[in-house]
Parts: sequence; C-alpha cells; structure tokens
Amino acid sequence: MCSMLGSCAVLGSCSMLGSSTVLGSGSVLGSGAVLGSGAVLGSGSVLGSDTVLGSGCVLGSGSVLRSGSVLGSGAVLGSGSVLGSGAVLGSGCVLGSGAVLGSGSVLGSGAVLGSGANLGSGARLESGSLLACCSVAVRQTLGACCLSSCGRGRGWRVISRRPVWREGSQVWGPAELHPTPPYPGI
Repeated sequence: MCSMLGSCAVLGSCSMLGSSTVLGSGSVLGSGAVLGSGAVLGSGSVLGSDTVLGSGCVLGSGSVLRSGSVLGSGAVLGSGSVLGSGAVLGSGCVLGSGAVLGSGSVLGSGAVLGSGANLGSGARLESGSLLACCSVAVRQTLGACCLSSCGRGRGWRVISRRPVWREGSQVWGPAELHPTPPYPGI
C-alpha cells in the first residue's frame, strides 16, 4: 500500500516510510527519521533527525519530536505535544494535547501522560501509570500502575524526598513532583 504525503510535507535525507503511512500538510521529517507502517502524522508535526515511530503511531497536529526520540507501536500523541531529545515511549502510550516529555525521559508500555502534563528530563513513568493533566514530575521514577489525577477543589503539590514512587501509588489534585529538594524543614 502507498504512503500519503500532504501538501508541503518535507522529508529529510535518508528518511524511511513504512507502508500506509500518512503525513499531514506541512509535516516535517528530519534526516534519518523512520516511520513504521500505518503511522499518521497530523498537519504541522515535526520529527527531528533519527526519530523512530513504530507501526500504528498517531501524532496530532503540531506535535514535535526532538532528535533521537523513539515511539513504540500504537503510541498516540495529542496535538501540540512535545518530546525532548532521546525520549522513549513504550508501545500503546498516550500523551494528551500539550503534554511535554523531557529529554531522556521514558514512558513504559501503556503509560498515559495527560493533557498539559509535564514529565521532566530524565524522568520515568513505568508501564500502566498515569500522570494526569496539569501534573509535573521532575527527575522522578513513578512505579508501575501509579496514578496522579486532577481532582476537584484546591490544587496542591507533592514534594518528595524519594525520587521513586512505588507500584500502586496514588496522588490526587494538580500535583508537582520533585526530587529531594533543598527545602528547609521538610
């Protein structure tokens, strides 16, 4: 089957497209970018050099993947989401609209980063975990099946002395998760 290229789509040198890929209008592939079969890039999406998208990945319009980013098969990125250089998403991951995954960060298979959430550089969100809308995690590791969710009422923040959240941890409300900080009295 053929790939479909929208108007003004740009392919860098040595880019590779699998069968049935779709590149939206104005999308850009850097040199050495690889798209698996059935991958879809929304209009205005930008893939840096040496990025890899597994089969069936979907990128919303205006998504940006910096150089060296890797998406496992079936990963979905909402419009305006951003992946830093060398970020890795396991298969079946979901990033909501406007979500940001910092450089060198990792999302395990099936993990979800909600709309507007920010997983900072070098952080890990293990398989099946959720970091919901408006949450921020900086240099953290959230264990498998952890949950952080926006709730009703007042927002609050979690400041953790431990850089690792264990399996099954739950945080409710807009949260900011930080590594051992120099906060006096905590």
